[in-house]
Amino acid sequence: MNSPWAGICGCSVLKIKNKYQKSHCFIPEVSFFRAMVLLPFIRQSTRFFYQMLRQGNLNKIFTVDNYVPSTSVMYRLSAFVFLIVLTIPNIGFSQNSSNSKLISDRVNQVPDSLKDYRDIADFLCSELPNERDKLTAIHSWIGHNIKYDDAQLKEDKHFDTKEELIIDVLATKQAVCEGYSRLFDAMCKSQGIKSFYISGYSRRKNGNTADVSHAWNGVWLSSGECLMVDVTWDAGYVENGEYVFEYFDFYFLNEPKDFIKTHVPFDPIWQFLETPLSHGDLKGNDSDILNFEGSFNFKDSINQLEELDEFTSIQNEIRRIKTFGVTNHLIEEQLAYLEKKLNYLETCKAVKIYNEATVHLNSAIDQYNLYNKYKHRKFRKPKISDDQVLNMVDNILSEVSKAQDLARHVSTSDLELSRDRDKILRIIRRIEEEILIERRWVTKRLDKWRLFRS
Repeated sequence: MNSPWAGICGCSVLKIKNKYQKSHCFIPEVSFFRAMVLLPFIRQSTRFFYQMLRQGNLNKIFTVDNYVPSTSVMYRLSAFVFLIVLTIPNIGFSQNSSNSKLISDRVNQVPDSLKDYRDIADFLCSELPNERDKLTAIHSWIGHNIKYDDAQLKEDKHFDTKEELIIDVLATKQAVCEGYSRLFDAMCKSQGIKSFYISGYSRRKNGNTADVSHAWNGVWLSSGECLMVDVTWDAGYVENGEYVFEYFDFYFLNEPKDFIKTHVPFDPIWQFLETPLSHGDLKGNDSDILNFEGSFNFKDSINQLEELDEFTSIQNEIRRIKTFGVTNHLIEEQLAYLEKKLNYLETCKAVKIYNEATVHLNSAIDQYNLYNKYKHRKFRKPKISDDQVLNMVDNILSEVSKAQDLARHVSTSDLELSRDRDKILRIIRRIEEEILIERRWVTKRLDKWRLFRS
């Protein structure tokens, strides 16, 4: 069975620069949480204007204020609960470590005075000798101290950044899967453990896809092992309509081949498998491909993530998701979100180029207004040399040329910005024509003897 992964390479995306990947939350076969990011709608806060005055002076062109989002980038957390009883044995602290007693003591002794996730992680891990023990401590502390936030059934929460989300989780000691996974990821990274935030959807035991999306974590140990973690599902469950806050480690450091049966990343790169399953394979419960040795080196692709810009990363992620099949509405929603995010990034890039163009154009306007002052005084008060006059005109032309080149590279689907770009190009052409006329006039004037110059 051939994997559609063949020939596909590139990188996924998760980066936080006022842009966040779609938030998701739910608990397996017990209660399901969903969180989504409101895509920032672009608005322009400052308009530019241009006017030729009779005196010969030009007003400056005002830059666009970076098309700031009207509501900033926010997490909008909403929840849906399905009251299904899940029976899992209470495992408590992992007994796989010889340091279980030490781990338990560290988890139970975290001072209430510690409010920052870095300080908490430092306290938990400072005396632990290896990554697995540190992961166990972090997982155990979150699972014992962060309760599933069923209050979000009745209200929405908004966060501008991931950092704000984590602060809220620690302050309220409550979270949905976005908060659990972000906190776990941040605490691991603070201890030098390679961790990843993963979004996708879950599958029930009967193979049906859950109604809402989900989030969990992957860890890449220094030994080379890549394992899966879902703190949300290990923090508790719903029984008889009530949430039971009870810690497990059933979904802690799972093998990817087992984890994929219940957790499906939108982007197959995060399956951590050398033979990634397509969404179609999973929909048909066809996992035979897992029995074959694969050749895809997902670690190399993950390492490339840091080398690509966000725009290219998202493009690659969209391509991979589509290649592996669009088989449910959750994948469709994720693709729609990523496409909107691309448009947002494209517009941000266009605004940056546009603003750079206005900088050069304003410089040309400043110099042109100064030139007109000298010209009205016949370049005598104060007196400037012929070379200075010629250099002044040439510098104006240079700035106009730079502005024009940048403005021509403003590529955007935003209609308002497109109109601004076209307007500024018309302004640039008008100024360029006038400066070229002045350039010829200056050249002709300098060819005359000073006694005959007007």
